[in-house]
Amino acid sequence: MKRKTALRFAAAALMVAGLVACGGGGEDKTKDLFSLWNRDSDNVPLDLTGGEFSTPLLMYFYTTDGSQCNCNMTFVGEQHEGTFVVNSCRYVPGSGAGDPGCTSFNGTGKYFKNDGQLTIERDGRKATWH
Repeated sequence: MKRKTALRFAAAALMVAGLVACGGGGEDKTKDLFSLWNRDSDNVPLDLTGGEFSTPLLMYFYTTDGSQCNCNMTFVGEQHEGTFVVNSCRYVPGSGAGDPGCTSFNGTGKYFKNDGQLTIERDGRKATWH
């Protein structure tokens, strides 16, 4: 009887150890695409909270002189990869030194998300967020 109890305990201990090693039962490291991200190079935030696939999300972009551009950003794809469109960019009058050319933010690109990191590629450039 003692041997059966010892074997059950050992089997249970191995199952728990396996779950922890595989990430099961622990913290989920998968971050939702529509979350708050911070750029790896300079910690600039990218707030995608409240977004949904195929639905424009209002984004605010700021230049170094404080000029603000409001744009729509739409994601098409899945949590781990897809494309995005930035359009309808317009300058917010009275912000910064004047219109920095907000319409130049309009365009398309690709995104890839893996293990809590978001990579955005556009116009041959790439940036990562965590």
